[in-house]
Amino acid sequence: MQITENVSLQPYNTFGIAVKAKRMVLLSNESDVREFAFKAQRFEPYLIMGSGANLLFTRDFEGTVALVETKGVKECHRDAEHVVLQVEAGEIWDDFVRYCVEGGYYGVENLALIPSKVGSAVVQNIGAYGREVKDVVREVHAIDLKNGVPETFDRSSCLFGYRESLFKKHPGRYLITSVLFELGLVPRFYTEYGDVAAKLKEKGETSIQAVYEVVSEIRRSKLPDVKLLGNAGSFFKNPVVSAAQWEPLRQQFPMLKGFPQPDGRVKLSAAQLIDSLGWKGKRAGQAGVHEKQALVLVNYGGATGAEVLALARNIQADVKRHYGVELEMEVIVI
Repeated sequence: MQITENVSLQPYNTFGIAVKAKRMVLLSNESDVREFAFKAQRFEPYLIMGSGANLLFTRDFEGTVALVETKGVKECHRDAEHVVLQVEAGEIWDDFVRYCVEGGYYGVENLALIPSKVGSAVVQNIGAYGREVKDVVREVHAIDLKNGVPETFDRSSCLFGYRESLFKKHPGRYLITSVLFELGLVPRFYTEYGDVAAKLKEKGETSIQAVYEVVSEIRRSKLPDVKLLGNAGSFFKNPVVSAAQWEPLRQQFPMLKGFPQPDGRVKLSAAQLIDSLGWKGKRAGQAGVHEKQALVLVNYGGATGAEVLALARNIQADVKRHYGVELEMEVIVI
């Protein structure tokens, strides 16, 4: 298990915030994972990190960052309609998606190009274009760092919600080691969301490769590349309001989009709320709101986490003042 002291975290968080950790532990294989789990209390406070794509550091971390780097994909089961793959938590998410596309394994092609690792994708229950990770998770293998005991969680035990899971609710308690995904061998596509269907029509085909390419093209056209412009993807969750709150909002602001939910509530577009108040493209020093997507806050170079957080809080206050709607941050603030 490789341990490094006084480590810059700037290369390890997609916002590119220049902070340091007291130490970093690389978890590159099963032996490293077991050793860290056995010694976890000695490293407290600790932070389990995947790709650093959903974190905003506002200060140096005076503890240990455990960077999950484990790799591996293996087939566990196959029948006429499904395949089950066990994937190590440190696998890059989009590498896994491309592996599935090339293999003809249906279910994750809509989740193309999301910056994440497999373990953190489950923690966050990442989603895009009508699909979420929970739709294909069969089991999650993890170690309870309170006692070092390995545990297996089926899908229902993961308590998945909108950008939520059991593992996110209990930060630092569980170290996800691998995930079992159940994927389809029979073509089934989800193309109703956004511009996917229209783009596929332009392309003249509907295939797993075409869906992956179309989703990737749409994401590239709207979202900044984290290698070129620091960001954490969608900074805020889409707010969900009660039917009683939605009705007066709809009447007062007829341009607002509302998406009915199974429980009777209505999901609003956080991007629309923010954009309607003129925030898109605004800057506050080296922090700003992306010019093409109001949900994305960016680091133009040299921004501190505190500057990004201050911008986010100003946006939240403006949306609350104008619409009476609470915007919840999707990113985890450290």
